[in-house]
Amino acid sequence: MGRKSAFKSLEPEKQAKALALMRAHRHKSIDDIRAALIDSEDLDISRSAVHRMLSKLNARDQMLASAEEHTVVTVVDRITGEVVVIKTAVPASLIESLIRQAEAVS
Repeated sequence: MGRKSAFKSLEPEKQAKALALMRAHRHKSIDDIRAALIDSEDLDISRSAVHRMLSKLNARDQMLASAEEHTVVTVVDRITGEVVVIKTAVPASLIESLIRQAEAVS
């Protein structure tokens, strides 16, 4: 039998904060997520535990998408590292087309 998850052993309030922080930083590196957990919640959790929980969160969050959110657009600013996630009912093909048109204009 395996060990209990590092996240499941946290107090419920601290666990909720840690998971919210991971969701907010999910597109950053595991080391960046670990640093954010240490800085904001003083939680030193192993890289493997962070990776396992991130995989579970991603799978769980995909199942929770509502009908009007069938397209998810993730915009990452490669200079600042800022990530913006947009959930929309607009088809992915239309979003791609709009981006390509905007590139052609600029």
